[in-house]
Amino acid sequence: MTHLAVPELLVASHIKPWAACDPTTERLAASNGLLLDALHDRAFDQGFMTIDRNLRVHIASCVRRDEASERNLWRYDGVQIDAPAIHRLAPEFIEYHNDVVCRG
Repeated sequence: MTHLAVPELLVASHIKPWAACDPTTERLAASNGLLLDALHDRAFDQGFMTIDRNLRVHIASCVRRDEASERNLWRYDGVQIDAPAIHRLAPEFIEYHNDVVCRG
């Protein structure tokens, strides 16, 4: 999404949160993972940001539109993320995030 090339600032994020995952099948599934930078990982985990089935980013409407949020979050609203073809993201994890985690 951001194309940040500093590995130390990148996080393997779960689409369906770790705590909600089945420990034997979902927690380690590559189809439940996104590579995000630390800020966007936190926004995703807290439901301030999500993705749709087309891998487009959506920012929750509750996020205030000020200069900092425009620069760091809203600029990605509608942007399609790059996901490696080898690790297809599972629609059921995306739906879970949108239905349960996202703040709308």
